[in-house]
Amino acid sequence: MTYYTLCLILVKSNMMLHTLSQVEIGLFSQNIILFGLILSIIVVFLFLWFRIELRRQRSEIEREFYSKNQELIFKKEKAEKLLANLLPKQTAEELQSKGKVSSRRFRMVTVLFSDIHGFTKIVEQMNPEDLIDELDKFFMHFDTVVEKYNIRKNKNCWRCLHVCRRYSK
Repeated sequence: MTYYTLCLILVKSNMMLHTLSQVEIGLFSQNIILFGLILSIIVVFLFLWFRIELRRQRSEIEREFYSKNQELIFKKEKAEKLLANLLPKQTAEELQSKGKVSSRRFRMVTVLFSDIHGFTKIVEQMNPEDLIDELDKFFMHFDTVVEKYNIRKNKNCWRCLHVCRRYSK
């Protein structure tokens, strides 16, 4: 083999190495581009998933908030009805608006405490159904009187009745 042939082989092998390295650089840059593309797709996918998850959680929190709010509204209405049944309208409104009630003076009031005399003996002699019917009639009559004379009924329990009427100033 001559020196010239040997040089030619070296030049050709060197060109092949140079060509191989350019191919490797091209493949490497293609791999980097592919990796960047895949990474971008993963980032976009994670971003979209995160947004969907946040919306789901927000919707769940809003539903829970709405439910609790409705429950509070129901309890507030129930408390207001209870106040309206227990207190005079003006007093209930003042309590709701101010959180307390100022005292008032009335020139004249009538308070009635009613009890059924001998109730225990009567109960022993009557059967339960008849007793309930009689008590119902008794309290219905009192309710009629209370309504007729604009009397405030404070308490109505098994065998007694507490009422109060105030007169205008």
